[in-house]
Amino acid sequence: MIRECTTHKEIYYELAADLKKVELRMEQLYPKAIKEFKKEKKFPAWRWYEYNIPSSGNEYIIFFYAESRFRIETPTQDYFGIDYDGHKRLIIKGYTDIYQRDFESKPYAIRAIDAFTNHFLERYKERCLKNENLSTNDIACIFFSRNRGERTSIEITKEINRRIEKYGPHAQIGFKITDGFCFAQSAVVGEIDESGDHSKDKAEARISIFTTFMDTQSLADTQINAINKGREDAWENMFEIFAKEAKNGILSLKLDQ
Repeated sequence: MIRECTTHKEIYYELAADLKKVELRMEQLYPKAIKEFKKEKKFPAWRWYEYNIPSSGNEYIIFFYAESRFRIETPTQDYFGIDYDGHKRLIIKGYTDIYQRDFESKPYAIRAIDAFTNHFLERYKERCLKNENLSTNDIACIFFSRNRGERTSIEITKEINRRIEKYGPHAQIGFKITDGFCFAQSAVVGEIDESGDHSKDKAEARISIFTTFMDTQSLADTQINAINKGREDAWENMFEIFAKEAKNGILSLKLDQ
């Protein structure tokens, strides 16, 4: 059970172990969602369904999102897990990402967990959706569906957040997405060499807790320019990684067990 996991690596494997069951349930729910979309008069439209797995005790929300009537037969399909930090409900997603301590270090695959707080989702609703009638699950469905395209991790500078030092060492990374910019608390767990010899790093997992959201219209020009510069640097670094590590046009980095 996710709630009983003591490490982020364990959470990752809990999500991975449930994946086939979640995908099967998503396939079973697809005809029901399509049938309901065909009755809709307003778009975008979405449907979400609770799915609890008895064998693992884990909770999921499976959702479908049709941007327009033309997407009724081909909606976005996705899911997210539910976790709790005390009485605080978190929305979580797990995936495999690329870890690189700095631009000079060799990249490798790493387990990654994203956790979204209610505060983050409320700010997204307030600043982007502007609809007070949406539930937390509604907001998450819309957020994940609308921001599937771009998700670039960027180093937070003083131009992006002039009070960055106030938030500590784990607030150094943010995420540029289609709808705006996400601020987060991120940490890498494992054996991290602090002497500067990053070849000795053995990072096991990365956790990013998304804390608040800013829409593009609310950002100052200096913030936008700094974010765009960070985005360009991140993409340039990714192209370099692809050029060095890809074989036959495919990037395949091994995930250590």
